[in-house]
Amino acid sequence: DEMKLPSIILMENVVGFEQSKSSEIWRKALSSRNYEIGHFHLTPTQVGLPNDRPRYYCVAVGANNKMLVDSDKTCDSVTEENTCSTLLHLESVKNVHQNDDDDVMLPPPAVQTCIPPLNVPDSDSVQEHLNLPSISTFLDTDLGRHGRFLFDENKQVNQSKLSSLRIPDKILSSDTCWCFDIVTSDDRRSACFTSSYGKFVKGTGSVLYTGGCGDESKSLGQDEKSKVVKDDDATSRFKLVPPEQRRFDSEWTKGLNLEENLRYFSGTEVARLMGFSVDKANSDAVQTESGSSTGNFPLSTGRCASKITPM
Repeated sequence: DEMKLPSIILMENVVGFEQSKSSEIWRKALSSRNYEIGHFHLTPTQVGLPNDRPRYYCVAVGANNKMLVDSDKTCDSVTEENTCSTLLHLESVKNVHQNDDDDVMLPPPAVQTCIPPLNVPDSDSVQEHLNLPSISTFLDTDLGRHGRFLFDENKQVNQSKLSSLRIPDKILSSDTCWCFDIVTSDDRRSACFTSSYGKFVKGTGSVLYTGGCGDESKSLGQDEKSKVVKDDDATSRFKLVPPEQRRFDSEWTKGLNLEENLRYFSGTEVARLMGFSVDKANSDAVQTESGSSTGNFPLSTGRCASKITPM
């Protein structure tokens, strides 16, 4: 009975799931129940969070459901132009599954990477369309100076917490340290944080360099100014480049004080970058050793999902 089926279904998975056999079974099951289907590759940067977490999203809408993308509209204003089917370019049921033969191969789904009607730009043009906040706005205020950002001169630095976030000497002294994705407080991007953050170096999430970033603030003394400018020259090596352009340099740490200025993000900082609202009341619940991940379903996923399931 179609009347008892959900009017809308959303699934989130890893990029590439849409090419799997499981995805084909999923699409056939949906289309046999008269759902229209949309496929998306989206990342939190497209919805205003400076964190890269590309994910696959599938939204299925009942074929006879005239849900509006703008929930403030009345039923009288439903038109062909403002239904989910039109604005989200959902697959037509007839084009996806025309019979019940499970052996029939479905064509690859058409995956969308942006939703212009909902102001979700393509990930390649995010910087042109969205003013992403800098990493500094997501940092804990009890961890001292972050580059040119000093949150509260009168607030005591939590040395115990700061010490627990330092990169171990064993890692700093090895060549694998070069594989860290290093960002500064000025940056407007960070890598996807995984459950292996703090355990492995490569591909588990960004680490933070807290040295100077070229600030010329008058509040700094002359010696501090020169040190900051020197640090700025060194931090240019952190710029993210395509894998094919990466070349190991045995002197890449020259001019950088990694022992004092390189650390993991704290659990609360990771939570903020994932879209959670963290205040004093719930900060202890998400604070974990060495800034490890707070979970496998960040709120950034929900923020992406909300863009394709407006209700």
